[in-house]
Amino acid sequence: NSTTATASVKKTLEMEAISFMAQGSILQGKMGPAPVVSQEDDAAAPPSPVKSSVASAQEVVGDAVRRVRSLAKRRCWGEVVQLTDELLIDIGSPYHKFYSSLVDFTSSKPCNGEEKDAGIMIVNKRMQSETSELISLRLNAMLKLRRYPDLEGEVKRLNLLPPPPSKKVDGEIKDTEEHWESCLPDWVPIGLRILGAQTLQYTQQQQNPQHHHQRCIDALHILKNRIKNSSSISTKRWIGRITSTLSNSLLRAKEFRLALSELDYLLEDEVLTFCIEQEVDDLMVALVEKIKTENNNSSDGNFCEDENQMDQTIVRKELVTAISTAARVEICSRQGRMMLQIGALAEGQMLFDAAAKDWALFDGDHNVLSNKQQQNQPSSLATKKLMLISKYSLSRLIQQAPAQLLINAGLAKFAHQKYDGAMSFFRKTVEYQRLSIHSSNYPIVTSDVVVHNPSHLDEHSLSPGIGFDTDPSLLTQSLNNMSLCSLYTCEMKKAVQVMESMVRESPTTYLTEGLAFNLCTLYELGSDNTSSARKKKVLQLISKQFNLHDIGVESFRINPRD
Repeated sequence: NSTTATASVKKTLEMEAISFMAQGSILQGKMGPAPVVSQEDDAAAPPSPVKSSVASAQEVVGDAVRRVRSLAKRRCWGEVVQLTDELLIDIGSPYHKFYSSLVDFTSSKPCNGEEKDAGIMIVNKRMQSETSELISLRLNAMLKLRRYPDLEGEVKRLNLLPPPPSKKVDGEIKDTEEHWESCLPDWVPIGLRILGAQTLQYTQQQQNPQHHHQRCIDALHILKNRIKNSSSISTKRWIGRITSTLSNSLLRAKEFRLALSELDYLLEDEVLTFCIEQEVDDLMVALVEKIKTENNNSSDGNFCEDENQMDQTIVRKELVTAISTAARVEICSRQGRMMLQIGALAEGQMLFDAAAKDWALFDGDHNVLSNKQQQNQPSSLATKKLMLISKYSLSRLIQQAPAQLLINAGLAKFAHQKYDGAMSFFRKTVEYQRLSIHSSNYPIVTSDVVVHNPSHLDEHSLSPGIGFDTDPSLLTQSLNNMSLCSLYTCEMKKAVQVMESMVRESPTTYLTEGLAFNLCTLYELGSDNTSSARKKKVLQLISKQFNLHDIGVESFRINPRD
């Protein structure tokens, strides 16, 4: 009967999915075995069921944000919404009072509570920060799941959108900035308000398809003006993030000239230096701690206070140089890709060359220092400088700079219809990123690329800074580009092998919406209908087993009749 047949088909697909995941990666012979990761980060097995009830307050306080972060990292966005529902809305949760105070806030209420006990104030500050992060993850989850009506309602309920330039309040025209400040507690970070404004690009798309981008851009401009004109240094530090966000929104609206001008503003030396100060401060804390730990464990013993202070000065100077150079590489790369989109190939190549020149001047010094370290020379200012450089990837921006240059070269080749050359650069990017995600503490040298330690600080999306929160890796973009090149070079089989190998290695990391769509397209072009349909269904089953909620069913291009 039909029930038995359906069960048999399901069982067959499950066995094929197991067989698919059990096959070895073609990348292992060239680049070594797949890395071994901890159970928490392990993507080789589907996530275990999530506890869906709020336990004791003590357990929630100590464990909740970590659990939600872990779910977000695994892209289990449905569980993220469910768990944040309980943590923020359930009256028994310790986060509820902060969430409800934001929803029901009036200017007559104290912003940080009336507690005067120092210990309680510290706890409240931490809880407020975690509440903001939970709200941010919740909004992102709704966006990934395309639950736009829910997203719009949540943003409005939290009063995250800035009012129009002037507004009548109690019969009087009030300055919108002052009025907006009176509508939100002062512990709400500006980053959460930026995120709220960004959601307008998606929530307004169906209601106002012709001008949905404009509402978002207007809201971001209001925010940017408020930040630029603020007398508070802590507020001004958000200028980088709001500017890069505005540029991205303008690009989505295909306002290329305005998007380019926003990035030009960030390239100004004074603005760029000011924007990266917060990231430098954050990284210095981690780097200095690492330096102290390594010094204490070294045979030379502890350094004296004066020398340690000198070390910190050197480290900070090099860190400023590293981050500012990586930021210029990122900005010029983005501008160059915009130029390619509008057909200005020569101008795009000029920007790519400028990015490559900036990085070559900086990275050349690092390569010299790497040779010194390999010769086991004694501790010196140079090797202390190297200790910073070898830990590049504490900043994701620095880690991705070499990959950005490889992608730039590939895109330039593709634009000139040199698909073999483009494929070569995109393949190198894939190799670089795969190694850099799991490499050791020291640079790994292959025949073509230098790969640095990829460990990085968890960047808080609600923190000020330059605002270039790119994906943890550029693999998805590179794999998508490879699939396009394979169509022009008739090397679809190789592209399919590479993509399938990445999926086997870590579905949570590599099986994205774009990769699924392109891989299924290659299945259609390279296989008969029956074989193609079976492969697509196996890929869809794997995404379900790993709870990859952000991959829509349309990405698998499955015909309902198959």
